[in-house]
Amino acid sequence: MLFASIPVQAGSIGFSISFTGDEVSMTNTGSDAAFQVSEWMLDSNLQWREVQVQQGNHAYLPPGQILKGHRVGRAPDTNLGRADPLLLVFFDQAGSRMAQLAWRQTPQTQQIPLEATRHHEQLVVEPGAAHLQKTVASFAVAVPYNGIQQLSKPLALNNAPPPNLLRHVWSTDTPMVVNTGAAQGGAWLVHEDASGELRLQTVQDGVARGQEQVPRWLMWIRRYFMQLAGVLAGAGLMVTAAGFVLRSRKLRHAGHTA
Repeated sequence: MLFASIPVQAGSIGFSISFTGDEVSMTNTGSDAAFQVSEWMLDSNLQWREVQVQQGNHAYLPPGQILKGHRVGRAPDTNLGRADPLLLVFFDQAGSRMAQLAWRQTPQTQQIPLEATRHHEQLVVEPGAAHLQKTVASFAVAVPYNGIQQLSKPLALNNAPPPNLLRHVWSTDTPMVVNTGAAQGGAWLVHEDASGELRLQTVQDGVARGQEQVPRWLMWIRRYFMQLAGVLAGAGLMVTAAGFVLRSRKLRHAGHTA
């Protein structure tokens, strides 16, 4: 049980991105291959447009390999357009769809995050009074994640486009609602103040990837298995020691009787 509870390090998928004008170069810096990689950039209408691959194999990108492409259309002439986000959508070797976000100019981090609560598939964002005085609008980037049930289906040959960028104006006095999928995927929130400054807030997955269908009793065992194994191992040593003591006493008693 002690050996079974030792954690195992899984592989990783990460990317190094470089921008040169309208050219984008991406290198897989992880330890696992990425499949069906697609890159998306905003056009002048704030719609995701897929980057045209010019070099490399987007269907299979092993560690260390490079993918080069060229953006389609012009970036929007806005503060968000000048930050120029790049959304990466790909599959891991298990067939799970994943997403990562890169920037030509990364916004500063939102120091005091807006309140974000989950209601099943929906992520509801509500700013406090202090935020409303500073935040004019917010953008949401999210690729809904429906859980491991998608692994039972054949892998799509073409990656479906990500959902359109969601923009919410806070003067409407209504909360911002983002669809994150049945398995409560994460989201990136970009907040814009009156001066046009952007700040980035990252909302993590609501449920750890791959565990959305795991029963609670199994999650409890995974969490406390090492402690349980240690207790059983200690109890086993105590029983063994007690056995030696009792055996020794019986032998001494038998010697005195003889």
